[in-house]
Amino acid sequence: MRVAPQDLPVLLLFGLVGVSLFYGAYQLAVGLGGAALASVLLYTAPAWVALLSHLVLREALDALGLLSVALTLLGVASWAWAGEAR
Repeated sequence: MRVAPQDLPVLLLFGLVGVSLFYGAYQLAVGLGGAALASVLLYTAPAWVALLSHLVLREALDALGLLSVALTLLGVASWAWAGEAR
């Protein structure tokens, strides 16, 4: 994979901002909800990427992909709500 030289500044900025926000959000999640909740949210990242790439970039998301995203988010929400009931 090659990157055109004119695309390097945008790619570097996206990497810096994206990685910074990702790790910053993880630290906030650990502080607010604990390490277990933060870890579960960390592993939902592929579902969020699939959903947002469909909504923002208009990438194709077939029925199986949409079902997978929905089940992932439903499972995490159920797990989080179960923790609040204690």
